[in-house]
Amino acid sequence: MRVIFDSNRNIIMVLLGVIMGRNRNKYWDVHSRREQAIHSLVKATGKPLRKITKRDFIERDLGPLLNLYNGSPKRALKDAGYDPGPMKHERGHWESQENRIKAVMDVMDRCGKSSLQLRKVDFITHGYSLLVKNRSIRDLLLEAELDYEQYQRESGYWRIKENRITEVRELVERLGKDPSQVTKSDICKHGLSTVLNTHRGSIRSLMKEAGFTVVKKKPPKYWNEKENRIKAVKSFIELTGKAPEQITRDDFTKAGLQSLLLKYRDHLACEYEKGEIITYNKGYLLKYDTAVERALVEAGYLKGS
Repeated sequence: MRVIFDSNRNIIMVLLGVIMGRNRNKYWDVHSRREQAIHSLVKATGKPLRKITKRDFIERDLGPLLNLYNGSPKRALKDAGYDPGPMKHERGHWESQENRIKAVMDVMDRCGKSSLQLRKVDFITHGYSLLVKNRSIRDLLLEAELDYEQYQRESGYWRIKENRITEVRELVERLGKDPSQVTKSDICKHGLSTVLNTHRGSIRSLMKEAGFTVVKKKPPKYWNEKENRIKAVKSFIELTGKAPEQITRDDFTKAGLQSLLLKYRDHLACEYEKGEIITYNKGYLLKYDTAVERALVEAGYLKGS
């Protein structure tokens, strides 16, 4: 380094700077001092560890301390006993099988889960989003010779429409819920968050693809109109692909139409009329014992008398 001395004062200032710099470096050579300073910094910032930056160190005159860690806040935090998450990796890091397996083990250790419980969100949360960007959890676990759950699918699995339909139908059956009441939380808890993303987060769209009629909240007295009842039943039958005589109450419930069936109770059905050219047969639906039969007769699927 070239230094130009213009006066005795400048010489003194340069020497002081050198001496202070050396003393500062020696000061931080003691691990307990570094650890104490870093703990104080973490407490003072009040930030999550992953959000602590170089600026936080510099603003507190800890630049020389950070230099000992090649300017890396994560390395500094790790040396002080913190767990700031995985370090940034060089290009091509995830092309190594050894690195991928190590990352899987690290995620399991950090979140305290078994391989059967791992989800993509666990990798993303712990800083491994690039690892799972174009890789499935199933492939990573197989590579690491670990057990995987049935819904930890191979890469590209959810791009196939038939797979999405099968999985969603099985989920609705497993939950025992009206499809209209299935929530995003239900879907994510059962490992199907990825399939939801294929529909941009729309549960209605997802259920519709699987053949369910997800009924939006109807205006008051909506089912009092015969036209609305018939339209809903016809749409429902078409989606199920079943013959009318095979339809059950459970089918209506799964399709979110249990409120429609309530409109076929005795005291209401006694007012429904079957239109003929000359006469009207009032209360004709009472000849049928169940609400399902009455709904199908009114929609023209079963022969009414």
